[in-house]
Amino acid sequence: MKKYELFGKIREKSTKGALNQLRAKGFVPGILYGGEENMNVYFFINDIKKVLYTKEVYLLDLAIEDRKYMAIVKDTSYHPLSDEPIHIDLMEVTEDKVVKAKYPMSFNGTPEGAKEGGKVFKKLRIITLKGKVAELPDTVDIDITALELGDTLKISDIHIPNVEIIDPASTPVVGVARARAALVTEVEVEEGEEGVEGEEEGVEGAEGDEVTEGAEGEDSAAKPEKK
Repeated sequence: MKKYELFGKIREKSTKGALNQLRAKGFVPGILYGGEENMNVYFFINDIKKVLYTKEVYLLDLAIEDRKYMAIVKDTSYHPLSDEPIHIDLMEVTEDKVVKAKYPMSFNGTPEGAKEGGKVFKKLRIITLKGKVAELPDTVDIDITALELGDTLKISDIHIPNVEIIDPASTPVVGVARARAALVTEVEVEEGEEGVEGEEEGVEGAEGDEVTEGAEGEDSAAKPEKK
């Protein structure tokens, strides 16, 4: 995991009014837990955004006034309208501590199936890993260049050294499917062939002789979630 130095301060009050005052001044309140005692803290919002708005998962070197801690982000609350972070939960860790962490996945390369007109569909964007802090990766990058038309990459196909993937092995992650228009065309061709055979037997059926080609399809990619 990459390291990021984060400076914070201890907050004395936890009332709703006090928390709102901190947010109005550009700070994000939070809590640090997992060590000897829980600690109410707050951080400058721009520093928190650098940790959250990224595909990397950071190991935080915390400087809380005159003390040092090591922590990871466990949970974040966001404002329902502005989508700004309004509270952050941090868990104190050591490099040997086994933890679970959610990682956004990056898909690299152009699949072979896409070159043949297929559409890439992404079924899973966040993967959950479990391992020692020192062995967790900086990012999860998936090479999809080898995927051919009709292929689907599953969790069981992903391997990260010394790390356990918590998601079920059969979960589909990303694949390449035929565009919808191509599927419709195949159906029309089959129906047309049946009509021609019927005409030979004395049954009129001219429809289906002409096939309209199309390449329209849908891309099911959604905006990545913030952590």
